[in-house]
Amino acid sequence: ELDFCPSLRKMLSIGNIYLPSGEYVAVAGTSTLNNIKALRYVLKKFRPSKTLEIGLAYGASALTFLATNAELKRSDVQHIAINPYQSTAWRSAGLAAIREASLEDDFELIEQDSALALPRLCAEQKRFGVIYIDGSHIFEDVFIDMIYSARLLDMGGILLFDDSTDVHVSKVLNFVKGSFKNILEIEDVIPSKTWKQRIGHAFGYRQLTAFRKIADL
Repeated sequence: ELDFCPSLRKMLSIGNIYLPSGEYVAVAGTSTLNNIKALRYVLKKFRPSKTLEIGLAYGASALTFLATNAELKRSDVQHIAINPYQSTAWRSAGLAAIREASLEDDFELIEQDSALALPRLCAEQKRFGVIYIDGSHIFEDVFIDMIYSARLLDMGGILLFDDSTDVHVSKVLNFVKGSFKNILEIEDVIPSKTWKQRIGHAFGYRQLTAFRKIADL
């Protein structure tokens, strides 16, 4: 299932990322296999040329974006990740993983708080076909990420939230489903569900929630 990116498969199997210094960083929590499948489904279906994620950490989701685009032989793509602590708290582990996979040419890191980086991207009139929110899970941070991401999305673009059952994330999702329902419409990005997923979704439990932009703010 991870044959599309040997570096990602290696990271998840050995649980370490080796830095250029020879030291390693232990991987403790990355995008789940189900999230990786969903991201690949979205990328293959919508084929966006510009993608953005908030949060980089160990780089598993970034590798999914970049390696899937390479697999699709896209020459016009760019993936941006926002993470203010990549070189400090994360010891540049995500960057190391991307460089090991030789995918850095189509990648840009913005090492800044998303509350500052996202308004700048809006001011620069940047647009993205897919945005993946997986940064800070504090309510006000997720809310700000959502507001600006909705502005940055192309019409018909996909906005994804990880950790949907987190209490702060779920509050933002409830706001979107209520007050933004004419702007962001729920999108099913897991077309082939296991019986556990079907039961979980029936009771409102889902790790990843996706919306499609249907109107401007």
